[in-house]
Amino acid sequence: MQRGVLITNSLRLVIVSLVIYILLTFFVIPYSYAGIFEVNTRNIYNLTILLYSFFISLFVNVILFKSDKKRKWFFE
Repeated sequence: MQRGVLITNSLRLVIVSLVIYILLTFFVIPYSYAGIFEVNTRNIYNLTILLYSFFISLFVNVILFKSDKKRKWFFE
């Protein structure tokens, strides 16, 4: 029973991270950085997309699931 709870929680984490990644990649970052980066700095632009999506998804996951008491399996 505990493993089923773990699978649903991790699946929920993956879904939330994917939604945030897609939203940032296609809506937030291209409009906020429009006109700043040129063609020759495309690698920096991709790096900023990855860093922003990683940190914001991590931040949202910690906020949403910090008070979840079903993480006791991690310390056992």
